[in-house]
Amino acid sequence: MIKINLIPVKDERYIASARFYLIVSAILLVATAIFMFSYASRLSAREVDRALKIKALEEKILVMKDNIAQVEALKKQKKDLEGKIQMIVRLNKDNIGPVRMFDELSLKIPSNKIWVDNFVTDSKTFQLVGTTLDNKEVANFMKHLEKSMFFSDIELKELKRASNANSLPTLTYTLSGTMNFAGAVEKPVEEAQKPEEAPKAKKR
Repeated sequence: MIKINLIPVKDERYIASARFYLIVSAILLVATAIFMFSYASRLSAREVDRALKIKALEEKILVMKDNIAQVEALKKQKKDLEGKIQMIVRLNKDNIGPVRMFDELSLKIPSNKIWVDNFVTDSKTFQLVGTTLDNKEVANFMKHLEKSMFFSDIELKELKRASNANSLPTLTYTLSGTMNFAGAVEKPVEEAQKPEEAPKAKKR
């Protein structure tokens, strides 16, 4: 059987060229679609990874906030405990301090030739009134008080002959000074005791 090609040669070339471009275009479209799908998949994977990282960071932030809250609570507990401890120390000081101070006062009386008749005090200072048989005992008493952890700044305010003396020639003295119920740092013992001199009293 004989086939006769009635299409001109030019038209065949155009048709072949069109088919080639169609095939190339189809290949490019498929390649573009594959590229776009791959790129979209990578973007989606990145978004998922970012979302996971953000979630992990948020969880860490929550843990850190919880730790900060615990630290603040511990700080508050510590402050409350320190306040309670200070209160206990103050109460012990207020209760035990005066007892120890008066015990110290009795121990510092140098001999049986001097007595304490009256002791008036406020929170920091005191005034002491007593009688003695010898003014040297007053000087000794002042030195002993100065060496005490509870008394300081001892000053002789007055020394005079007692007006109500009966048979014995007694003297009345008045001392003042500063006191510390908690007890200060113990004062060093003086090297060599100098000869005791009678304190100078105010003239009346």
